Amino acid sequence: MSRKRFTNYRLLLCTMLLASLPVLASAQSRDGDLTAQARAAVSLGGNLHEILPIDGRVLTEGQDFEHLSADFGGSMKVRPQAVVSPKSLADLVTIVKWAYQNNIPLTPRGTAHTVSGQTLADTGVIIKTELLTHVSTNADGNIVAQPGARVISVVNEANASGNYLPALPAFMAQTVGGILSVGGVGPGAHTDGLTIDNILELSVVTGTGEVVVCSPSEHTELFDAVLGGLGQFGIIASATFAVKPAQAFVHTVTAAYPDVASVIQEMLDSAQNPKLYAIDGYAWAEGVAGYVIEKAVWSDSPEPPEPGVVFPQRNNVITASISIGESSSYLDYAMKWNFLHGWWGQGAFPWADFFVPKARSVEFFEKSVRLMQANQALFSGGTDFLGITVVRKQKAHLHSIQQLPETDADGHYFVPQFTPNFKTPEEARKILALNLDLLDMTMSMAGKTYVIDELQDKQNQWYEHLGDNWPRLQEIKKSYHTR
Repeated sequence: MSRKRFTNYRLLLCTMLLASLPVLASAQSRDGDLTAQARAAVSLGGNLHEILPIDGRVLTEGQDFEHLSADFGGSMKVRPQAVVSPKSLADLVTIVKWAYQNNIPLTPRGTAHTVSGQTLADTGVIIKTELLTHVSTNADGNIVAQPGARVISVVNEANASGNYLPALPAFMAQTVGGILSVGGVGPGAHTDGLTIDNILELSVVTGTGEVVVCSPSEHTELFDAVLGGLGQFGIIASATFAVKPAQAFVHTVTAAYPDVASVIQEMLDSAQNPKLYAIDGYAWAEGVAGYVIEKAVWSDSPEPPEPGVVFPQRNNVITASISIGESSSYLDYAMKWNFLHGWWGQGAFPWADFFVPKARSVEFFEKSVRLMQANQALFSGGTDFLGITVVRKQKAHLHSIQQLPETDADGHYFVPQFTPNFKTPEEARKILALNLDLLDMTMSMAGKTYVIDELQDKQNQWYEHLGDNWPRLQEIKKSYHTR
């Protein structure tokens, strides 16, 4: 494969073998007339319903296309040719088989919580999962959800039985199919890893329209590839989430620290505490940099814990800053992570997330804060911050596009989350340029990028990201996307 450099990420994804699902339809149809008819239907976007018999919806030109031309990042517009919304597994299989037979590219879309256009497409058909939203509890007490269900619906289902989701993703307005295609980082990561580390089983529609049930013990290679696979190895039709018993209350306590090194060490020390549900760090770079940690503590009592127990005298904690925050039920605590639901269309969101080895984490965060301070005109202290998440590595994910950094014996790595919000297009353009500098720094430190907001614009960076796993991923993709 050529190592020609590409200047546009969408072009890169559509050109490489690991592309944005056009390879789902890579086989040539034996019926040239049918292919011509199908392509004509797609290009018109208005008569697909005549040749594609499904119970779901076929959106025609003018129906919600403006909304479907953007993703959460808001930095680009890509108008789709046609959009279909399957209503059942049978519909989904029909669509994929039809596309495969007629060499029509497919791109799945949930809530499009991406910032670099990964869920956008100007060719082929977008599969919108908005009608596939069923959520239920199985006989084992675990949660089974269709790909279009919002994560908050899964949380509600678990809560109804007194349970919670391990490794709750940070933004619960996302769909099940979307979050499992990228990884899922949020509360509980310090003990339970990524959201995809807590999936028991998947039902996947492969590129040929075959339905395959896979798990850690059955069709393992497909299971591992689909989780964190950016939709490259098939479309998730359903997922089974593991759950754990929840305690009655979650209490939050915050404290400030003088520097990055103290924050990193306190988060690592706290990660060993089984009573902590969540550990979240934050850095601001307006004027003098500030650093805060919020811990969420499990309890069966409505009485808040002693602040000094949650934040013991270590790692240079600023004692006077320790304060008790909210005390709530697990569900109320989880709901605070649903805040992104109303942010669509309010501006550009040039976010960037990276996976950084623990050994280089202090260096990375120190340099990142200095970068933000040097560009304070682009960042506001009220809404722009650098999130700091500590994650325990549960699985290697060698056969996934979402690669993870190497870890030492305790298995932890860090996720910096840059979240500049509500930017003008010009501000977003400048921040995206800074994000590329951060990506280069991540790569130089043997880190990985979080593919929900993929920033790579050079093919050689894809090779570096995937490393020795590149050839095997090509083989897996071919196995499930060709006859």
